[in-house]
Amino acid sequence: MAPESCNPTLSSEWDKDDMEDESNISIAPNPARDILTIYFEQSLEADQYAVYDGLGKPVVFGQLDSVLGSSLEINIKRLPEGVYYFRVWADAVDIGKRFVKVN
Repeated sequence: MAPESCNPTLSSEWDKDDMEDESNISIAPNPARDILTIYFEQSLEADQYAVYDGLGKPVVFGQLDSVLGSSLEINIKRLPEGVYYFRVWADAVDIGKRFVKVN
């Protein structure tokens, strides 16, 4: 799947162990088929997000404005089944959540 936008600051690979699993975002449904919804439960100063596959390669990414009590929908229909990680850069911290894509 082609990335939603190209961002030169994103690295081509990423280690999921660098991510903080924070409770101020949630993902539904999980597992997901077509659309993944990210809920931002607290105010975050966020500007970028990405979805990484289980090998740490970015498969979807884009830009965000600051969010508060809002949500983001990401089309994951074209992704193969597997484990993925949603990552957002917020308040100078990498925040992420794991999710599963099913067909």
